[in-house]
Amino acid sequence: MRIWIDVLTPKQVLFTEPLVDELKKLDHLVYVTSRHYREVESLFKKSPFDVFLVGKHGGGLLYEKLLASSERVHKLAELVNRWEPELSIHFGSPEGARVAFGLKIPQICIHDSPHSESVNRLTLPLVDHLVTPSVIPYNAWKNYSFMRKNITRYDAIDPAVWLKRRKVEKLNLGVFGADPNRRTITVRYEESYASYLLDKDKEWGTTVIDALSSKFPEYNLIVLGRYEDQILRLTEKYGDKVIIPKDIVDGASLLKSSDLFVGMGGTMTEEAALLGVPTISAFQGANLYYISYLVKEGLVVKSKGIDHLLRAAETLLTDEIARKQISERAKRTLQKMEDPVKTVLSVVIQFKKS
Repeated sequence: MRIWIDVLTPKQVLFTEPLVDELKKLDHLVYVTSRHYREVESLFKKSPFDVFLVGKHGGGLLYEKLLASSERVHKLAELVNRWEPELSIHFGSPEGARVAFGLKIPQICIHDSPHSESVNRLTLPLVDHLVTPSVIPYNAWKNYSFMRKNITRYDAIDPAVWLKRRKVEKLNLGVFGADPNRRTITVRYEESYASYLLDKDKEWGTTVIDALSSKFPEYNLIVLGRYEDQILRLTEKYGDKVIIPKDIVDGASLLKSSDLFVGMGGTMTEEAALLGVPTISAFQGANLYYISYLVKEGLVVKSKGIDHLLRAAETLLTDEIARKQISERAKRTLQKMEDPVKTVLSVVIQFKKS
């Protein structure tokens, strides 16, 4: 089959690479599209296959999001119409869903974010089949017109795709200017331009950084930004007080080198937990089912405010018995997870038969 995959975020790149590899082994012809977006472009530069960059990220303003999406639909329609794919795969792409629906291309959506309401309302009603982690209950998707028979689930969370396929080595933190004699706290800044965070506290991210830098001045504090302007603002605010890498970092290796991770999003929080790094979720949006699952597994602490976050951080940094237990628990948890790519391939086969 001719298969078109649309990829929008760094996590989706990491999921797509082994998926494309497996599809090609089965003699499928695969086309991959993405958009101009700092982290995605950098990751794709290392990919062994061609990627067609179409359109751009819309930023944090609603009008700019609408305009960028509209322009991307137009450009994708022209490109995809020439390819004439027989199947579309995306991860909740509004433009991918609209173009596939308009050209009558069957769609598989790989998705773990029922909380992303704006995106889901634009995509899921157009999708033929949803592939999602089993930690997300079927009823989480009921508001998007999805019947249970059109949902296939895998017993894993998404980072299992790449963490099961590589041996993660530690980074030399000295390249970032970190003191090798100090312990390290890594923070992943929030995705402030995401539609589900536009109405949230704009100062939450800097409040977290301020609190950590004041409480733990003897630690290396590394903050990973997402967008160029976000990184610029953080650098202007903090200067040399915290370490803010300008270039793209191997996230898993950085996490492996960290003594504590504080995540304001989803994917790196999942990665850190499965790597056995003591982890705090400081996400300020709606309930994330996979984070709740990791909390129940004893791999993540959910922040209940700044004071709670600091108390949890101090415990996780100093309780060596707890740290060892987390590491051992993470290994068992990752080991028992299945490979989500195999689940996606089983659904692709169903469409090939039909």
